[in-house]
Amino acid sequence: MSVARLLTRCRLRPTSAPLLGAELSSSASPSSSSPGRPLSAASCPLSYRSEPSLLSATPATPTQPVVYVAGGLYGNRFALDEIERLRSHDEPSSVVFNGDFNFFNSEPEVFREVNGRVLAEDPDSLATAGNVEREISSPSFSSCGCAYPSYVSPAVASRADAIVSSLHGTCRTSPFGPALAALPSLLRVSLHGAEVGVVHGDLGSLAGWSLAAEMMDPPDRALRAALGIPPSAKPTPAAQVAGQLKEAGVDVLCCTHTCLAFLQTFAGGSAVVNNGSAGMGNFRGSGAGVVTRLGRAGGELAGEVAGRVLYETTVGDLRVSAVEVAFDEEAWREEFLSAWGPGSPAHESYWDRITGGVQFWEPRQALRTY
Repeated sequence: MSVARLLTRCRLRPTSAPLLGAELSSSASPSSSSPGRPLSAASCPLSYRSEPSLLSATPATPTQPVVYVAGGLYGNRFALDEIERLRSHDEPSSVVFNGDFNFFNSEPEVFREVNGRVLAEDPDSLATAGNVEREISSPSFSSCGCAYPSYVSPAVASRADAIVSSLHGTCRTSPFGPALAALPSLLRVSLHGAEVGVVHGDLGSLAGWSLAAEMMDPPDRALRAALGIPPSAKPTPAAQVAGQLKEAGVDVLCCTHTCLAFLQTFAGGSAVVNNGSAGMGNFRGSGAGVVTRLGRAGGELAGEVAGRVLYETTVGDLRVSAVEVAFDEEAWREEFLSAWGPGSPAHESYWDRITGGVQFWEPRQALRTY
């Protein structure tokens, strides 16, 4: 792909488009949702850009017969403990951390532990970059690395920048910068006869929003109303998504970035699944995380895992499940508060979601069909 074409593709959609920030709050107020600010075409990093053909040309990575996809860990090492515990009760498995496994872990000790575990030289522990990893491993800090809509208040945007700026400083004094900078943007897996793509945002950008729950077709009008999205902002046509999956050569696409969990199947037998956040609450009244589990269809899941399935579907012989990550919430809140107490940028933007989940989203809404 030429640089000229990348620069053209880097231009953002109009600011009225229904984008939702990675830091979705528990309330429906746009001013308290996702921190960040729109990136101009000139500032959008070329390294963020992608297209379906790049995923199509990516060789499959060998994995175990079960794969967990855990986006948005956000530096929560208690969620990491729980993911490892779930895997220990399951069939042999691999795990893919598809970006933003860093965020709240600005304390050096926690940063070292999270990155030491995620980036360990273990063939069954894989990682791809999110915008957070790209930004904190860059030589100099510029922003949190997301393109957000104009209805997000400047104060919320500044808080997001402050969080990632703090993390950038921690990263610069750690040995993990080069490894984070070298992470791939996407990954491909062949599993039980299905081709699976793993990205952070969408098939066009590391920080893309075209596959956000509120952008999916048919539109969830209640969700869009809760987020204050105008009717003039059209969803991504289902035929376009299905066409992109076909061009990418995948049956299932796993993403995370937009931080609102959902699973949508399409008439042609393909699916898009977003795990929301592995390290924060995803649904009303719950602080638990969510991961995507990929395994063989048929048969029974291990009891410990089966009891955590929130919703699921099958694509051919592949079983795609949203699995609850019921980490130690008390310990997590205590650690969060020790780094980000009341009045801090992270507390202002995230405490409600950490303690109560997303108040306008429930598992029954997350399973969608076109």
